[in-house]
Amino acid sequence: MTSNYVSAAFIKDIVYFSLFFRFIPERLLFLGPDLAAAHFLVHRGAAVKFVADNAWIKKDHKGNYALPGQKIPGLYIEAIDASDTELMFEGLENLASLRHLRLLRLAGCCYADDWMMSRIGALFPESLEMLDLSDCTRITAKGLAGLRTLKKLRYLRLEGMDHVKDIAKTALLLEESIPNLRIFGISYENAMQSLQKEIELLANDRVITDAKGNAYVEDDDGRLFYVAGRVNERPAVTDDDKPLMTSTIRRELPEMEIAEFERLDELSGGKLRHLLVGSPSGYSWTQEVETILSFEEKWKKKRGIPVDQKLLPKSKRMPQLKDPVVSTNNSLSDKQEEYILIEDKMR
Repeated sequence: MTSNYVSAAFIKDIVYFSLFFRFIPERLLFLGPDLAAAHFLVHRGAAVKFVADNAWIKKDHKGNYALPGQKIPGLYIEAIDASDTELMFEGLENLASLRHLRLLRLAGCCYADDWMMSRIGALFPESLEMLDLSDCTRITAKGLAGLRTLKKLRYLRLEGMDHVKDIAKTALLLEESIPNLRIFGISYENAMQSLQKEIELLANDRVITDAKGNAYVEDDDGRLFYVAGRVNERPAVTDDDKPLMTSTIRRELPEMEIAEFERLDELSGGKLRHLLVGSPSGYSWTQEVETILSFEEKWKKKRGIPVDQKLLPKSKRMPQLKDPVVSTNNSLSDKQEEYILIEDKMR
């Protein structure tokens, strides 16, 4: 097994961001909670809007912005747009004293994770009404459940989050626990398709389950290959979305017909083939698997080494057994349009 250890530059970046987003008590003392938070956010690329003011304050193309330099009574932040910023958990401490925040946009925040969801749920239970978490790829269904304390939340946007396991189920539970909450961006059609695949996988004659709810594919030789269950499937990656460690260990291939293998791999979401490649950096690292398979296929081809069909890259594998289901949910629903109209009013 070969390991790519975390570089000094990576550690340096972590230290830098931790300091960059740290809470400074003196800033709170001289500016007050809302103005201090405004300076903190705008300086880091976000935009803020104050109560009874239609203007959004943010940096111009030269990096300049206009905010008062001293405490002003009655100045309260009503909305924050931190989309595509590098706001992280440590930075939320600077927002801890905001009592009038109604809108928070974190769409595309690369550091938004489950810890941040729990913190947001604790900070704004009595004020936050609109929250946008679209394309926050580090958030899991379990972390999203931490928002259940936001009892005044009315609109939650989750565009680009359909890949998150059990997110549709969590969305329904949130709508059940928070009165009048409406969630946008979740394709329940895709969730239903995933559920149908899981049911079909578990019903397959080759699949057996253990007492913990883990599912395994049994090959012709009686060997078991994990495909679903309660194993932590979050990949361990760097901030550049690269694996921290890639294994060179290869499991023996399951003995079964290639068509049957492809079908089971499809139903398992690619995990059957994935884990044969050594589980690089977590069970859901599917793109890295394809990169490894492609490299190994070229390397073996140059040396005249045969490659088993089960370990061919996607571009050279047998055709899919059936056409993939294409979601027809391409247009904005009435709920999404409503969210956009309300959000525009805040602007």
